[in-house]
Amino acid sequence: MKPALAFHRSLAFWAGLLTVVSACWGWWDSCSHVSGLQWGQVTTVSTAHGNLISRHAGAAFPFDIGRKTIPPRRLSSESQPFPEPFFVRTQASSPDPTAPDSTQRARHQLMINYSPPGSWTLHLPYWIIVVAVFVPWFILLLWQSWRRTRVSLASSP
Repeated sequence: MKPALAFHRSLAFWAGLLTVVSACWGWWDSCSHVSGLQWGQVTTVSTAHGNLISRHAGAAFPFDIGRKTIPPRRLSSESQPFPEPFFVRTQASSPDPTAPDSTQRARHQLMINYSPPGSWTLHLPYWIIVVAVFVPWFILLLWQSWRRTRVSLASSP
């Protein structure tokens, strides 16, 4: 007799489902809202289909949480559902601010160049977060299913 899959009884299933759903909700929410948290030198912002994690050297922000709605005209100009990840830090030579490069990376490079040395920004798109959570979770569920099937078949007469 082949055992039935009992994912609903698995703690890994529910923990993974909660994590994947939370990441997908964050992705959806970042399309229409800017949500942020800052504390000390670190700021994290969820917007434009990703998370921006920044360190501003020499700054000391008090603990603060904020959220606001993105205007519809800005939504259409930044609606790239699968943006690329990037990491920018302060550079000695600043790029020309009048250059026509309007990528998200170029805009953040320009902003971070006005920060003190040692500042940086990391952009993690939500699609990478969802894949990074979903793939190991799916592999864990397959392994649990394989293990249950193997144990069940070994114990059956």
